[in-house]
Amino acid sequence: MKTDFRKWLPVMVMTVAAAGAFTTNAMSVKANDHDLVQGFVRINNSETNCVESDECLNVHTEIDCMVDGTQVYAKDEFGSCNIKLYRPEP
Repeated sequence: MKTDFRKWLPVMVMTVAAAGAFTTNAMSVKANDHDLVQGFVRINNSETNCVESDECLNVHTEIDCMVDGTQVYAKDEFGSCNIKLYRPEP
């Protein structure tokens, strides 16, 4: 029995394209996991006095990272807690 590859070529191309799309989407979702950073909560509203808290995103989303109604920050290169963090979008 002889197979006509020209008849199956569009099906094979669509299969490869769909597999590529799923792979690309999985890679972008995985890349977003690297945006999580250690968060800190300020004590007495002082930028230099803060304690470790939840991990949050350093990429701007519409949802602020809050713990018990208090904004969570990341430390800058000088050790001050002044970089606002955000929650991942659901």
